Amino acid sequence: MSELQQLQALVALQGRRVLDVGCGLGDVVLGLARLGADATGLEISDELLAPAREADTGHAAAWVVGLAQELPFDDATFDLVLFMKSLHHVAIAEMTPALAEARRVLRDDGRIYASEPLLAGSFHELVRLIEDETEVRGAAQRVLDDPSAAGLRVADVVEYDLHPAFASFDAFAAHVASVDPHRAPVIAANRARLEATYERLADVDPASGLRTFRQAMRAHVLDVLLADLLNAGDGWSAAGG
Repeated sequence: MSELQQLQALVALQGRRVLDVGCGLGDVVLGLARLGADATGLEISDELLAPAREADTGHAAAWVVGLAQELPFDDATFDLVLFMKSLHHVAIAEMTPALAEARRVLRDDGRIYASEPLLAGSFHELVRLIEDETEVRGAAQRVLDDPSAAGLRVADVVEYDLHPAFASFDAFAAHVASVDPHRAPVIAANRARLEATYERLADVDPASGLRTFRQAMRAHVLDVLLADLLNAGDGWSAAGG
């Protein structure tokens, strides 16, 4: 199951106005647009947004530069705010303010969806040789487990696995560096060790030859604190549309 499929299983998307905070290459945003959402992707610089803008050949989405803790949008603008493996990239002291900003731009009947990698799986084992995110990932989980300081509550939590696949070590390296360009020199300096570990940890798809890995994930669905939006007829269940 992909990130977008997991999201679809939990919340309805068609016709919703959706913000993806830390949208990266823009795959999720473009997928949302194809599903009928009014999608906006946010990244911290034009440089990081460039690949997403280039991929959006049909101008299906909006692309905005900004910070999670200082969102450049009016109050109550979005039905859904996403943090797709991005909250742990926010400074620990800014994680709760980032969620509070998401709450500010969220409509009162809206939701926040935050997926975060867990410290488990072959992909985690490989990537931690490049950057050990144990502290920041733990901090993100704690903030999401109790988001009350940001005016939010936990509506649902699910755990699942992702299985990223790569045609080569270079494709893996490019993917990891696209998340944070500062990783590129670390990869270059440790290439031999990393490539050997890449081959050791990978499962090989016999049909395609792709190297696949497992990344354990946890997703939190958050809504407005004290709001009871889970009753039948709230319009938010994926099954009910």
